Formats: sequence, structure tokens, C-alpha cells
Amino acid sequence: MKVLNTLILSGLLTTSAFAYNNMPTALGEITNHARTLQKEAQTMSQQLKNKQVDKQLLEQKLATVEQNIAKLRELVASVESTNPELTPSQKQNWDLIKTKVELLNIFANYKKDLVTNDDVQKKRNILRAHANGIARRAALLEQTASKTL
Repeated sequence: MKVLNTLILSGLLTTSAFAYNNMPTALGEITNHARTLQKEAQTMSQQLKNKQVDKQLLEQKLATVEQNIAKLRELVASVESTNPELTPSQKQNWDLIKTKVELLNIFANYKKDLVTNDDVQKKRNILRAHANGIARRAALLEQTASKTL
């Protein structure tokens, strides 16, 4: 019985240590994806300044944005599944990270609806505002993730 308890306790400690050690790696990846996302959104915003917007190129950029957001959501879920023990300030920052990732997802989904359902030329200003919003929120996500490290 003592051996079984020792094995269970060592397994729990190993899992907890892995989760804690995995946290900086995940936060580093979140920071990198947020930076990439910000750059893609800024590129989209620049493209939308032009009078003649290439819808196909815009859709490609939006697909890249969606991939980065999907990866961010995956990283958040993987950290959440390990249930790491965080200090109160780290917990507060982690909650901010989760909220910002979900906001980015909402912005990207709305932007995708605008691109696929409407005339891009007529909605350039709205689309550009959304691209700028994504870029700003990605920058804030990057700052929060860096601060949490």
C-alpha cells in the first residue's frame, strides 16, 4: 500500500512539474503567434487602404489569421488541461490571455463573415477597422503573455 501511495504521489508531482515547466514554453509560443497575428492583421489593414482590394489575397491572409488563432486556442486549452498552479498575479494574467484569445476569435469570425458575404470594396473601412482591432488585441496578448513569463 505504501508503494502504491508513493507511486501515485510521484506521478502527481511529475505531472505538476511538467505542467509548470511547460507553462513558459506555451507562453513563448503564445507570444510568437500573437506577434505573427499582429503582423498579418497589419498587412491586411494596409491592403484594405487600396481602392482595389484583391479579395483572394485578403482571404489568404484571413486564413493565416485563423490558423494563428486556432493555434492560440489550442495552446490555451493544452495549458488549461494541465491545470498548472499559478501565483495570483499569474492567474490574473492567464485569465486575461484566455479572454484576449477568445476576443481575437470573435473578431476573426466576424471579419470572415464580412469578407465572404459582402462586397469587399463597399466594406473596406469596416474590414480595415477589424484588421486594426485584431492587430491591437494581438499586441495586447503578446504583452500579457510576455509579462506572465
